[in-house]
Amino acid sequence: MNKGIVAAVVLLVAVLIYGAGQQPQTANTATNASATSTATTTSTISEINYTAYASLNSSISAVQSSIGQVDRSVAELSRSVAELNGAVSSMYSLSRQLEGRLDSAYLALEASLAVAVVALVVAVLAWRRPSRQSAGGYDVCG
Repeated sequence: MNKGIVAAVVLLVAVLIYGAGQQPQTANTATNASATSTATTTSTISEINYTAYASLNSSISAVQSSIGQVDRSVAELSRSVAELNGAVSSMYSLSRQLEGRLDSAYLALEASLAVAVVALVVAVLAWRRPSRQSAGGYDVCG
């Protein structure tokens, strides 16, 4: 029985030695797998960050371009508004001049109408006189 116990102890020691030798390899393999996984994850994150950075730069460039276009449009609109203000000012000035000319024309028309009415009244009164002889002693009609 001593031989059986010795054999069992030798076998147990052999298993322990074999198992102890296997454990670091398994841990080493797990560490390598973890390191590989971490490296892959880091690489993926780096690619995602680069893609996001490139997309962000592209978006910033597009926004800057749009801002430039808006600035140009605002400048053109400002010029158009200034031209419109000038045209409206000219039209207002012309309308004031026209109003002054119309006032003068109305005044001349009223004066002409007054002269015509007075001439008509004088003509009617001269025609309706009871005697067609000259009142001053001179015969005008002959």
